[in-house]
Amino acid sequence: MTVTSANNVHRVGLIGSGALGNLIRDHLEAGAVPGTMLTSVFSLDRGSLEHVLANSDIVVEAAGQAALRAHGPAVVAAGRTLVALSNGVLADDEIARILTGGPGRFVPSAGAIGGFDLIGALRISGQLRDVSLHTVKSPPSLVQPWMSERDRASLQAGSTFMNVFTGSARDATRLFPANANVAATLGVRSVGLDRTRVIIDADPHAPNTRHTVVLDSTLGHYELTFANAPSTSNPKSSELAAFSVLHDLQQLTAPNVVISNAPGVNR
Repeated sequence: MTVTSANNVHRVGLIGSGALGNLIRDHLEAGAVPGTMLTSVFSLDRGSLEHVLANSDIVVEAAGQAALRAHGPAVVAAGRTLVALSNGVLADDEIARILTGGPGRFVPSAGAIGGFDLIGALRISGQLRDVSLHTVKSPPSLVQPWMSERDRASLQAGSTFMNVFTGSARDATRLFPANANVAATLGVRSVGLDRTRVIIDADPHAPNTRHTVVLDSTLGHYELTFANAPSTSNPKSSELAAFSVLHDLQQLTAPNVVISNAPGVNR
């Protein structure tokens, strides 16, 4: 599915000016996605949502769960296509209902993982039984305010392997809002947030952030591993997520392209 726009130029608005937002902005301004034009940026110290909505056909969110929760509903209500990175908000059923209810289109970006063509095929087959995600990150990037003082200190020291979470994708995205958006994306695009099992480990010897997706079905057993270099600006994120958004924009705006397993979520 492509987004239509006057004069074959698709106007893109951006919410967020952090590490990923700035990377997306820089590449859009450099012409990385032909046929698109960055028209507006909204962040805590710049622009407004009203300006973004008035000057955009597609809006990209790269500002965190709080921003998507606060501004995403207005984007969709205005009929715009919303490409989002902070998909942990989908753990909230009411927000998920609003974001996916139209009239605009909600596109949960793949972010730091892939394989959604395979996942989509298995989902359509009706034979996808179990989905799990094992995430391994550097200890300091996993520190959370709800943890005990002892665990926070141990993670900050970054010298000990620690399992910090085992449970559902829904709970993972709630407890690790800056680390587990991929868990939410995987959950909503496979067997659901409550059926997707997530393990998060802190490993001081892991040079990269590693995500291993395991899919079990009657059609076969599949394991997909992604080892991403952490962003130099924000170790909680991978720069791959920014390029995933640029790919989404290319898929949404390229003329005469047939998109298999288009990433929009419809309910």
